[in-house]
Amino acid sequence: MEDKEIQQVVHTIETRSYAAASASATTTTGAREKQESVDLYVKMAAGMVLTAAKQGGIAGTHPSGGRQEQAPTHQAQTALPGVLDLHSEDRYFVDRDRAEELLERMLREKDTFHTVRLSTKGFGEESAWVVARAFQNHRRTLKQVDISDIISGRHQREALKVLEIVTGSLEGAPIRVLNLSDQALGETGVRACATALNNPNIEELYLENIGCSHDACIALRELLAAPEKLKKLQLHNNMTGDEGAKELAAIIAKAPHLEHLKITSSRVGEEGGLEIAQALKDSCKLKSLDLQDNLLGEAIVQLADALSSHPELECLNLSYNCMEDEGANALAECLQTGTKKLKELQVAGNDISNDGIRSLAVALGGIPGLEVLNLAENALGDSGTIALSSQLYEERCKSLTRLDLSHQDPPITKYGAVAVARCAASKRHFQLLELNGNCIQADGIEMTRKVLVQGLGSDNCLGSLVENEESDAEEWEEGDVQDVEDITDSFVRNFRI
Repeated sequence: MEDKEIQQVVHTIETRSYAAASASATTTTGAREKQESVDLYVKMAAGMVLTAAKQGGIAGTHPSGGRQEQAPTHQAQTALPGVLDLHSEDRYFVDRDRAEELLERMLREKDTFHTVRLSTKGFGEESAWVVARAFQNHRRTLKQVDISDIISGRHQREALKVLEIVTGSLEGAPIRVLNLSDQALGETGVRACATALNNPNIEELYLENIGCSHDACIALRELLAAPEKLKKLQLHNNMTGDEGAKELAAIIAKAPHLEHLKITSSRVGEEGGLEIAQALKDSCKLKSLDLQDNLLGEAIVQLADALSSHPELECLNLSYNCMEDEGANALAECLQTGTKKLKELQVAGNDISNDGIRSLAVALGGIPGLEVLNLAENALGDSGTIALSSQLYEERCKSLTRLDLSHQDPPITKYGAVAVARCAASKRHFQLLELNGNCIQADGIEMTRKVLVQGLGSDNCLGSLVENEESDAEEWEEGDVQDVEDITDSFVRNFRI
């Protein structure tokens, strides 16, 4: 390589590495540590130096400072027909020339691309116009568009302009799937995406970590042109609150074909939960519902009643919602009457105690297709654990593969551990039993492993016990237990509901 060419390569390496570090320095949730940005700069620069040493240059550079006619690098080089995916672990800013390079196929061809994913690449106003030209070339064929996390590190004015340019170019496209996640949209950002949200063909909409406040939810309700087409709606880590939940409920009420709904970590309380429950009672037939990490509390009683009219429900996540025994009892009634196809139930961190688990256990015993059950961080203790085990034993819930009873308070000791191990060992395809964070004595752990080996041929399904704290309860003396079945059968008999 000549001196001038080497200088151009060095300049390109420095420019792109700095751009990547700058784009990474600011995220939608705040500023990164300076060292993280420095580390990324070094990582990018080192990688590009290695590439230059092996290939004698960097794609897209030329000694004259112009573009070098080489095949585009990055994921675009190996994409499937009709698909462009720029997502990667490395987040960096894309300038106009780099955008021309990455989107070369879309700019060259016409009406052949149906799926585009720009996530993790930051765009400015100039490079956004390149994206717009690429999108317009395939306006008749684009069906899945992921433009999540494309404005990190941009000032608000430029970020809003980028969104307007990119989403505006989608007008008239037959978009079925739209992802706007992982960028600080807020109300103004949502309204900047008006053209895309006005698309009457959207069936799946992803709005995770976008700062979806009450006002943003109002904008969403006003702009979404065809909620009746929605089949999947996902929101996560937003500032929705009760007032925002009311706006989302209005959308849900107009979505009779909605099958998958996720509103997680969004500060929804009892009032907002009641609005969502009412909307679900009167509209769609869900297959999955995820409302974890909110504050639904007593609203779960009404929600459970609403879910009785969703017979196709397969996955339900209500973890960390202050459910308590009252909510568990209401959910049990729902499970007995209307959701017999349930495959996965997540109710961790809900202060469910012995009273609530007894009714829930009876209901779960009548759902033969249940595969995953998460009751971690509740208050089952030995009594609740044994009551649950007795209801799920042998032919009941024969499809069960995963059971999480970790971190109970009061904790599970050897008695509950052996009982639930016997339950797990009766399932032919069982895969994972989580009992970490309890107080199982050493001889109880040994007996638990023996039960699993006897029933499944191995104890590999037992999860980590690194946080188990052995209590001071008396250990079983030799001769007290004739064999594994004697002691576990005794537990099940004594605690059967």
